[in-house]
Amino acid sequence: MIALSGSGQNCECPKTVQSHSGWPTLLWFGLIVIAIFALFLLYYILPAPIAWIQSRPDPTPVTRPVPLSVGGKRFLIPANYIVYSAERQGGQHRRVSLAALMPDFRGFSLAEAHQFADDSARSQVVHLRIWADDLALSEPAQLRRVLLTFVTRPQGQAGPFGLTQYSFRSDNGYRGQDLFVGVYHGRTIVLRCWRMAATDLAPDCMRDLRLGHDLVLSYRFKRAYLSQWREIAQGVGQLLAEFTSASH
Repeated sequence: MIALSGSGQNCECPKTVQSHSGWPTLLWFGLIVIAIFALFLLYYILPAPIAWIQSRPDPTPVTRPVPLSVGGKRFLIPANYIVYSAERQGGQHRRVSLAALMPDFRGFSLAEAHQFADDSARSQVVHLRIWADDLALSEPAQLRRVLLTFVTRPQGQAGPFGLTQYSFRSDNGYRGQDLFVGVYHGRTIVLRCWRMAATDLAPDCMRDLRLGHDLVLSYRFKRAYLSQWREIAQGVGQLLAEFTSASH
């Protein structure tokens, strides 16, 4: 047997070089960036738990007056008309949502809580929203410049309850609605009413009324009460006058 002395010493053996692809590192880095971006996005888009709770309808029977302003206009509104608790804190708001019960447009009470919760076709609740809009148009301007451009017959036809009725074409966002126009105390009143459908057995009628250069009052009521459009316009007007005059 021949022994090899110095075996393994001073051996210049070739070293194995292992090369690693950089793709896994780049992939992990990309996933981390996406996750951080998603977290920031959710933080800014999703409401905080408290804000979410405050955005749910939460009527109160308390009648204390709440001083607030929308679009620079001041109001003093009893708390039992204001739908959301966050808006009952007063101060400056972009919009405020209200609810009143026909026929005398009274605010929420515990005794009539079931009526305010009713959303059937015969619900007597009138929903109102005062909101700021820099591009607010008067009702005649809405009618002439916007709505009549989407109807089938611009001249309209005689409708019910002293109103002129128009039908919207099916190629625009107003399809499924009827347009009604009336004159009350010399003012043009424009109402859009949804038609009854399988998915909507209690359709509403809606009116957008400009209160100032950049302020709008929208209100809606069930189409079943379209015959009372004059009384509803008067009741809403009186309610608004009370909320406005009380603030001075």
